[in-house]
Amino acid sequence: MSFEWIARHQSAKPTTEIPLLSSADIRAIETSTELIIGQPGLMEQAGLAIARWVLAQAPHAQFFWIACGNGNNGGDGAEAAIHLHRWGKTVYVSAVKSPKSAPADASRAWARLVGEGIAVHHEAPDSWDVCIDALLGIGLQRHPEPLYAEWIKRINQAAKPTFAIDVPSGLDADTGSTFEPVVQASATLSLVWLKPGLFTHQGRDVCGDIWLHKLGTESTTEHIRCTLNPTPKPLPRPHASHKGSFGDVAIVGGALGMQGAAVLAACAALHAGAGRVFLACLNSEGLQGLGIPPDIMLRSPDTLPHQGLTVVAGCGGGHDISHLLPHWLALAERLVIDADALNAIAI
Repeated sequence: MSFEWIARHQSAKPTTEIPLLSSADIRAIETSTELIIGQPGLMEQAGLAIARWVLAQAPHAQFFWIACGNGNNGGDGAEAAIHLHRWGKTVYVSAVKSPKSAPADASRAWARLVGEGIAVHHEAPDSWDVCIDALLGIGLQRHPEPLYAEWIKRINQAAKPTFAIDVPSGLDADTGSTFEPVVQASATLSLVWLKPGLFTHQGRDVCGDIWLHKLGTESTTEHIRCTLNPTPKPLPRPHASHKGSFGDVAIVGGALGMQGAAVLAACAALHAGAGRVFLACLNSEGLQGLGIPPDIMLRSPDTLPHQGLTVVAGCGGGHDISHLLPHWLALAERLVIDADALNAIAI
């Protein structure tokens, strides 16, 4: 499989569900794949994919700083450096620790790098056109060590194009939480499969554009824990239809001073395609001044129908929503519990 663009910094692209795999499952896939593919191994294939992808992202760059850690992520970076060097680019490879202490596959990558006549440095360059972040991969479980942290800060301060391999260094691949400091990537190339942390918590804020290269691997359903939902497709509407044909939504919330939250939710339901949208504010004082679209119908919470209704309870409801929750928990056919309603249940 070739490169697949998955998401921009602020939006997702997929038109079908895409599996998200944990770090443990990805390692299992890598191990099983290595047993059957022979040579070149996954790391060599990853290096070629990285080099091609980075050049596609920054075709005019000449000086590449490849910042490498001591694990397999660093080995991927070393392999990428070999190809960039062969293609006439200036590569400056920095290793946080001695490559001699790297895992077996990474050690072989470092040996190939040295065999190409490429020097290995233990400090960052003064300047660069592009940085390839191969410092910390999917196994990170704690804050980066001091030298890693120093280089991550330098990468971010330089504000040059930065391309992360697998995940930006400092990001937990499984949860999306960050261990400060974390690389602010221009784009991230996820290898083998996508990781949940690219799309959750702080992950979307540090990954930039997200790309995928599976390196020819395959997963099975036993590996899939969750999926990235596709962008919803607009549903065609028959000409012989009306607003009653597309479902009813009621927004119950909007306590005094927070009616705007309920109005926004009602507008969202309308634009998402609901046929009839009811707005049932807990306090209607000043409601008319909020610019409510005429196709949103105002109702009192106690006059809403029960049959066929999807109720969204809590938007700006404050403490007042707690009095209505037992009613809707018992009677609503479909209930979305939001904001203050969640807080009320938690209490």
